[in-house]
Amino acid sequence: MESEPSTPDLPVNSPFEKGSSYELVSKGKLRAYEIHSPGPNSSPIYYIESNETLSKSKFDLLLHKGDSKNGVILGVAKRHLRGFTIGLGDPAGEIEGKPIIWEKLERPEKYSHKIYHFDFGKGEQRKTYTFRKSTGRTGRLKSMELRIGGVDEEDGELVAKWIGSSRWNMKNGSLFLADTVKKEQDQSAVREGHANDLEIIVYLTTFAVIESQVRRSKG
Repeated sequence: MESEPSTPDLPVNSPFEKGSSYELVSKGKLRAYEIHSPGPNSSPIYYIESNETLSKSKFDLLLHKGDSKNGVILGVAKRHLRGFTIGLGDPAGEIEGKPIIWEKLERPEKYSHKIYHFDFGKGEQRKTYTFRKSTGRTGRLKSMELRIGGVDEEDGELVAKWIGSSRWNMKNGSLFLADTVKKEQDQSAVREGHANDLEIIVYLTTFAVIESQVRRSKG
């Protein structure tokens, strides 16, 4: 599989207290991300396929179980002018009556890309989640936090944090998720691949924001 030039990784430390989070490591590939457990010899748990497309019938990101785009599709993301449409599940399965959950990942300001937010959950459990990015002088993404709460609630509970591990490749880094993410939904909501819906939407929205930043850097 063709990959982008390798770059040395920078040290990454968890923003959570010891034992209260879990880590996934992203290794950027050409038009893809490989998502691993920490460790030099780990195999990909997920594979995110990236497509730059204007077609309404194709998706910009597809999250697959396993190490290639041949794996089961766990979710998708479609880019639009002010964000992404996120789908949990395989859209092809809707034809067979398998439900898919659709949500919106949006940025509140037309000309600013520092903040993105989305809503997720059912009934009284529905919450707003907000990303805030930290960038370098050249505009390259360094890190971002995902917290519960709206745009004006900067001190909400920390759900996840992305920390870049390369000065040159924004696709490389670590995603730390609070252990509460795994416990958020009961087992009836767990999809194939042993990830619940909240985990999947955190993965998709995180890498949608990263992908958006990668594409903007090319322009």
